[in-house]
Amino acid sequence: MEKKKKDINEKVDEVLKNYKVKEKIDNFALKKALSIATIGIILISMISLYQTGWIKDIDGDGVFDNIDDFPEDPYESIDSDGDGVGDITDEFPNDSSQITDLDSDGYGDNLYGNYPDRFPDDPSEWMDSDDDGIGDNADIYDLGNGAMKITITKYEGDEFENNAKNVDPFFIIKFWYLNNIDDDFVFYKEQNSTVFKNEQELLNPFSATFDVADNIYSAKIKIDSKNYNSKNHNESIDINGGSISNFSIVDYFYPKNNPNPKWNIVNGNLDEIDEYDAIVHYKIEIVGI
Repeated sequence: MEKKKKDINEKVDEVLKNYKVKEKIDNFALKKALSIATIGIILISMISLYQTGWIKDIDGDGVFDNIDDFPEDPYESIDSDGDGVGDITDEFPNDSSQITDLDSDGYGDNLYGNYPDRFPDDPSEWMDSDDDGIGDNADIYDLGNGAMKITITKYEGDEFENNAKNVDPFFIIKFWYLNNIDDDFVFYKEQNSTVFKNEQELLNPFSATFDVADNIYSAKIKIDSKNYNSKNHNESIDINGGSISNFSIVDYFYPKNNPNPKWNIVNGNLDEIDEYDAIVHYKIEIVGI
């Protein structure tokens, strides 16, 4: 009986050996085990990637959490300067010292940051170099207290009128200022020069300096030319720029609004002749005082 059972087992082993069934079963089991292990590894990896933010996007902005600087804000994802404010909101995305610019003039509102705006509510001003409370764009003189200086450099007389050989000219310079465009001009003061000779280029030019507020809107300068040899030393000389009723130079000077002002220089006609009796050469400049 035992012998018969042994013979049967040997025949079964021989059949399995011939058809390699056992090997196939072993290979199948191995592949199945490997598949299960692979799936397990993939699942573990996916769980790990999700937990570390590699495949997680909480705010649904299309940027995975591990590279999203604002993983819970769907409107922001990048903070280039690392200041805690996203590039979309940050008006200075590459400058960690500035964030906002209320007046949109390109200068930041943080006074302690780079390129600060000293006037955060005024788009026309941002610097105050002399700390006088007036922005550099409006300040007549950016580096301290300034004034307007009028200098007469030369007088050229015409011998045809006013008996020029007996003319000893002197000048009266008058100054007005305007604080706002809607205001009226306010007279400030005037200065008189000494007497000069006809056809004289002034080696020591006469000048008058007027100290006014640094933020004046406009100034008006009037230069009268008088003949000292006339009665009461008050005869007006018809000089460049004027008319029958206005025989003096009248200039409007806008320090900031018009950096290249045009002067009213035309032939005078005080004596109702289309010519001039004299030319006065002068310059106007901003100086510190």
